Amino acid sequence: MTHALPVDPANVRRSMQRILKETHLPVHFTSHCLRHTYASILLAEGTLAPYVQEQLDHASIELTVS
Repeated sequence: MTHALPVDPANVRRSMQRILKETHLPVHFTSHCLRHTYASILLAEGTLAPYVQEQLDHASIELTVS
């Protein structure tokens, strides 16, 4: 049995900032911003909403498409 180690929020922030800089994305982006962008791109490209809902683990399709 493996045990997950606790995540240090400071390490997550540092990693996120490094990734944003390396990818030339705005440094104010959060993981939620990236999640929203991912969903928006999928929907704009015509991906079926139920697939996007599953990807985001949303309980309702209404949340996914709003």
